Amino acid sequence: MSAESGTGIVHIAPAYGEDDFELAKEKLLLVVDPIDDNGYYAQPLRDWLYSLMPWRDATAPLECFEANKDIAKGLEKAGIVWKIEYIRHEYPFNPRSKQRIMYRAIPSWFFDIQNSKPLMLEQNEHINWFPPHLKHGRFQKISNKRPTGTLAVTVSGQRLCRCGKVITAV
Repeated sequence: MSAESGTGIVHIAPAYGEDDFELAKEKLLLVVDPIDDNGYYAQPLRDWLYSLMPWRDATAPLECFEANKDIAKGLEKAGIVWKIEYIRHEYPFNPRSKQRIMYRAIPSWFFDIQNSKPLMLEQNEHINWFPPHLKHGRFQKISNKRPTGTLAVTVSGQRLCRCGKVITAV
């Protein structure tokens, strides 16, 4: 949508795009993420969506990409939408699995590792990595290649770090 293309109604999805997220922050809008870590609609939205699609099995998980057209059809039958128009566009995807990758706003911690790199690499030698090739492979390469000197850690429930300790989200 642009100023040159006329008038229209556009939705924003602050949890799924950088521009939308920044606009929501600027306008003090709530950022809601109704999709779980596996790409399925979470409760209570899932139940509401199934109420619009009586032809689907409401006991099955509702995968966001797979359900798009049925959701649109259900919204249309319920008279909730004015117009549905599909616009074909590219999604980022995993080159190995060919699965689409969803851009999501998720809580993360960022650590300044610039001053800690020598100690991290020294301590790396005392960690029993599994699989073993990570010790001098991925970990060492990541800590050496970070241009900004930061390391991001995704916070999503409990994760087991490579050293065997459980990291719990706060």
